Amino acid sequence: MNVRRAGLLIRMLCVAALFLFFSFGRAPLMAAEVPAVDREAAESAYFNAYDALLQNRLWSCLDLLDKTLKEDTYFVDAYFLRSVALRRLGRYGEAIAAMSSYLEVRGNDARAAFLLRKMREEASLMRTTLHPDKLLYSTSFKRQTTGEFFNLPVYDQVAFRAMYGLGKINSWRQNLFICDTLGGRVWVRGGGERVTLSNIDVPLPVAVVPLSEGESYLFQKDGGVNKLKLTTVGGAASLRRVASLDVNIADAVVIDASVVAIADRTGRAVRFYSPPSFEETYSWSPPGAGRSEYIFEPAALAARGNMLAVADRGNGRVYVLNSSTLDIVDWFDVPLARDVEWGVQGELYALSEMGKLYRRYPIGASDAPPDLIADNMKNSWSVTWTEDGPVVSDITARAFWASDIEPAGDNIGSVMFSNPLIDNSNPDLGDVLNITGVVSTMFRGFTKGKTPDMSAIWRRNVLAARTVSMSEVPSGEAFYYSPYPAECEVNADVRYALSITDVIKDIAARSRGGGAMPGVIVMDTRITGSVQDADKLFALIFKHGIRLDLWAIGRSPSDTMEYLSRLSLGYIYRSAELAATPLGSRTEWVFGMVLPQDRTVSGYTSDATLSVISTADIIEFSDWLPIWPSMVLK
Repeated sequence: MNVRRAGLLIRMLCVAALFLFFSFGRAPLMAAEVPAVDREAAESAYFNAYDALLQNRLWSCLDLLDKTLKEDTYFVDAYFLRSVALRRLGRYGEAIAAMSSYLEVRGNDARAAFLLRKMREEASLMRTTLHPDKLLYSTSFKRQTTGEFFNLPVYDQVAFRAMYGLGKINSWRQNLFICDTLGGRVWVRGGGERVTLSNIDVPLPVAVVPLSEGESYLFQKDGGVNKLKLTTVGGAASLRRVASLDVNIADAVVIDASVVAIADRTGRAVRFYSPPSFEETYSWSPPGAGRSEYIFEPAALAARGNMLAVADRGNGRVYVLNSSTLDIVDWFDVPLARDVEWGVQGELYALSEMGKLYRRYPIGASDAPPDLIADNMKNSWSVTWTEDGPVVSDITARAFWASDIEPAGDNIGSVMFSNPLIDNSNPDLGDVLNITGVVSTMFRGFTKGKTPDMSAIWRRNVLAARTVSMSEVPSGEAFYYSPYPAECEVNADVRYALSITDVIKDIAARSRGGGAMPGVIVMDTRITGSVQDADKLFALIFKHGIRLDLWAIGRSPSDTMEYLSRLSLGYIYRSAELAATPLGSRTEWVFGMVLPQDRTVSGYTSDATLSVISTADIIEFSDWLPIWPSMVLK
């Protein structure tokens, strides 16, 4: 045997020795590393998790799924159910990861792969909605007479004569406040199923600035500042003078409960006051004011987050200030600028006395002119944002231009189904599966009063389905949060929360304790959080149809939080005292599907997953939920 063959033989013997060592010598140790499996305990936890999912107790569902995987690491269906629950909490990154883990084992599950693609599309749309680079909707306007706008008969005095000369129009919920400055009255248009119109006599009213439900500041042209309280629209009203300022008021806004900004027309400045004493703290006028060809004439103000828009009629310009530092963030030219108003997405509307309405988005693009979106608004005078979008009035309220808003881009809505019930009361139909869907508040304007077209897929088959009912139901309890709950003057339980994470943890704890999800979240604007934290909060309220209200006690809302609040159709309270929060309502759809005689479910969990696709207006809504009829209540 030569040396080369000897070396090869030695290497082969070494390999064989190592094989025998790892095959036999390490066998007991390898067996010890295999995790123990308790299939019975894992299945019990899994079925309890499924029951919690049907009842929308999502954090409890996730806890039970963690227990399932602890008892049996190889329980693959737990990853599928985990993905469904995480998506319902708006935690798309984790939901996608869970479904991906499921598909690593069951890579041939085409339906699960389809749901994974749908989740990725939803996650992308969520990012676009929260961080848009363009407007997410388009706007058109239609002119209406006073009678048409207020739904008045032609012989009504207001419809026939209209008003004398307006100050500002402003809105709160479905109510519209119209200041007839020359006529000495404030008109209140109440919304709802039946439009109402009432008025309050007061000399020279200029602007009504809502603070909270039923409470507003009413500013008068001669410097009067009043607290206006309405019990109901058309009901009793009380007016109490709180300050008399030596200014000629053109407009006013409340930045937070401690700061009020007033446009002083004759004093040619924007002045800031601190309620309740209304001591002047500082003032602002543009650089070079008084030295330019035209004189600074502040005609209107609008506040959003820490931004303050100022319409300078004299110079034909609109300024955007940082309300804390008074630095100019943006400016652009608008001839005879008469009024300004912020939209939901942070776009700024600027109205000209020349009958033109401009829109600026995004703020800060000072190298580009604003977009002209309407140019036939004769005698236009004031603009406000309502629940239905922007509304413009002419100087005597003889005409109003109401807006029609359509979503631009992908028209994908959000609806979440839960609480399935089997109804067998009609022998002719057999067993009908009814399931309730909650529509995200963001899409209320597009869905209210519209019957959705609906289809359903279960066990890879299309089921006969119909809309059983659609209704506006009470939105549920309001949860209040503040870093300083002892300072909050509100007749409710205010929970401590220093950060957005604290808010989400408290909601999770209440849910684990058997509590329902909130209908409204009211957050003190002093609660902090990163942009990522705000994204998590919005994803949660987006999926569950929750309204986010902000309570601006000690500081103005951040731009991000105000945007999220307005997307959810929330309100911003700017009163130190908060007596009550309007709960409002939410849209619920109940869909019914006739179950087949043979309802045996076999194969993958995805085969038992019911997919519901519905369309209302031009918005498509979809959701999915595993359904095993034997585990659904009758």
